[in-house]
Amino acid sequence: MDPEVDLVLCARGGKGSEEILPLLDWNRLRTRKQKVLGFSNITCILNAMAKEDAGEPFSGPTMSQFRYCDVPTLTWLNATIAREKMPEVKLLPLRGGACEGLACGGHISLFLAMVKADRVPSAKGRIVFLECVNRTPEAVKGELAELVARGYFKDAAGVVFGDITQGKRGSKGQVRRDFAEQVAEIKRAFAEQVACPVFDAYPYGHVSRSFAIDFNRRHRITAEGVLTLE
Repeated sequence: MDPEVDLVLCARGGKGSEEILPLLDWNRLRTRKQKVLGFSNITCILNAMAKEDAGEPFSGPTMSQFRYCDVPTLTWLNATIAREKMPEVKLLPLRGGACEGLACGGHISLFLAMVKADRVPSAKGRIVFLECVNRTPEAVKGELAELVARGYFKDAAGVVFGDITQGKRGSKGQVRRDFAEQVAEIKRAFAEQVACPVFDAYPYGHVSRSFAIDFNRRHRITAEGVLTLE
């Protein structure tokens, strides 16, 4: 609530942020449009902020992640926080169609948990960005299937996949190639299960190139997969 604070920068993701949510005074927080930056487990806080219209959530690298980020990531982050004009990003269309809207989303398993807890904004008119790390293909497939079964994407403007990263699981090259192939198939199958446009290859997640997402800024994506921001 300190008016001299320009940005709350989360030091890490990790576990436990969902336990904070019931303790927050949302009515009070709505009076202070504070910017908050984080990702991974911070998915819980950011989507609750969007649902409660309390503050300005940004999904992007935490402070502990900065040492892994490349220069384009940090350049994008600075421009995003400042709400400057952004360059186009080329995505890979998985299900055809153009879309536009505000953003939400984050780590798939945390996002599903928040959907179950009714702590996320409605997908109506929104583009849902999804990423995750250290999940098996079977787990990713199951979590996406549950989100579909719960009808969350029914009115979504679109879905954009960031990086689904194997992380520490399976360090051998062949295992990683198999993982990538399985994930690509899961994404294609997901695109056939929803009615909205679906895109892949947004640089976002637990990787060195991870472009921050401003939940309060409208995104536009052409049918060819060109993403621009207002």
